Amino acid sequence: MLFRSDAYELLKGRDIRHLAVTEQGKVVGVLAHSDLMRAVGMMDLLRKKHASDNMLSSVARVGPTDSLSDVISSMIERMVSSVIVTSDRKPLGIISERDIPLVVQKYIDTSMVSAAEVMTSPVCTVNLTASAHEASESLRQNKVRQLVVTDQHGHPTGITTQASLLSAFDPQDVTHMSN
Repeated sequence: MLFRSDAYELLKGRDIRHLAVTEQGKVVGVLAHSDLMRAVGMMDLLRKKHASDNMLSSVARVGPTDSLSDVISSMIERMVSSVIVTSDRKPLGIISERDIPLVVQKYIDTSMVSAAEVMTSPVCTVNLTASAHEASESLRQNKVRQLVVTDQHGHPTGITTQASLLSAFDPQDVTHMSN
């Protein structure tokens, strides 16, 4: 039997996004980062942290006129799952690894397609002084997987995700996780 602390370790330690929940060998559900966070009361702990405390600060930026083939190359080269499309240091949109297969299927020549044509826009943002709880709520309310963290001037400083929110905690920080 897998306990919440074990699920936490699997999701965090192995960079897994979803766990299948089984009963007698049959899949009965799926556990995601947000489910686990709600189940163990981590939302209260997130109120004590800032969005900037657990953001991914290694952010790839591209321009709106950059070709999709250059965007894909940049993502592979930098080993990132998304890029922020910016103009004058302001975020215009985002392109994630989930977008790529759909876009590549639609466009035959990715060198002739611009980042602006395929980006998700407007991009959802959160100020770096916001609490991690506010960031988590924004992810949930906007039904997005990533938020661009911005400074007081609206310039991107990082990205926060459900996974990065979850990774902000060590098991010893969450003593009430075990059944």
